[in-house]
Amino acid sequence: MDLITQLGSLSGAGRLALMVTLALLHCLVGLLAAKVAHGKGRNLDKWLMWGLIGGTPTLIAACLCKPQIEGDEG
Repeated sequence: MDLITQLGSLSGAGRLALMVTLALLHCLVGLLAAKVAHGKGRNLDKWLMWGLIGGTPTLIAACLCKPQIEGDEG
């Protein structure tokens, strides 16, 4: 049985558990993105908001951004 078929055969409680697990993982990745960006001198509140919305792409952006010089906003 392939993965798509297995996911389609989940019961209501199984689907809910899967969705909650995926949502928690998404939020954890967003928190990690905010931590990485904050470590580079970025605004924690802004990056936390974007991290919780964007998840993995925000983590990639945080990893790619350069450390901020004091006085810059971002």
